[in-house]
Amino acid sequence: MKDPDAAVRAAVERVFAVFAATGSARQVVTAFARDHLSFPARIRTGPHRGELVWGPL
Repeated sequence: MKDPDAAVRAAVERVFAVFAATGSARQVVTAFARDHLSFPARIRTGPHRGELVWGPL
């Protein structure tokens, strides 16, 4: 299921694009860090459950 948030979809697509280009999960993480990109996550518990947060991949 795709997330309704376009920024989330773009971040996930970027992960797959970098992996396709490099063939390495480590290179994906390195590219995100080098380009100062964050990756989305949803809070799973507590009062902010379901909220979107961005952080390092």
